[in-house]
Amino acid sequence: MSAINTGATPASHESGSTDSVPNAFALAAQISALLQGVSKKDTKQALEMVATLNGLRVISADRPIGQATAGRQQPANKPKSAPRKKGEAPPPAAWKQTAAYRQLQADRTAVVDRLKAALKGSSEQLSLQEDLRCVEQKLKDLRASKAGD
Repeated sequence: MSAINTGATPASHESGSTDSVPNAFALAAQISALLQGVSKKDTKQALEMVATLNGLRVISADRPIGQATAGRQQPANKPKSAPRKKGEAPPPAAWKQTAAYRQLQADRTAVVDRLKAALKGSSEQLSLQEDLRCVEQKLKDLRASKAGD
């Protein structure tokens, strides 16, 4: 490999003058010419080595700035729950364990049983359907009021 002559003196690099900008493009063109035909992996390694030798920090393009790993990060203090046994259902929500919920659920079951036994098209059936809608609305209201608890 031949030495790369950028035409810049060390003083011009340290001073941060504007004449180093055209030299950076010239240097990039020379590096590109040197690495022509080289695999992407080898090119990346060579550029990272040069950056390291010049004291530059290299961050891979697939890593967002500020994250150590790519992809979605898990919260560090996520509480771990005990593993459930196979086939075991999760416990019911807290609002489902209240006396009001149990009472409304029992009322709903009773109305559904009477509705199934009622004759189709009768006034009793219409009345029971209205009762069922009322009980189900109360269940929705109970759930909405306890959802944040």
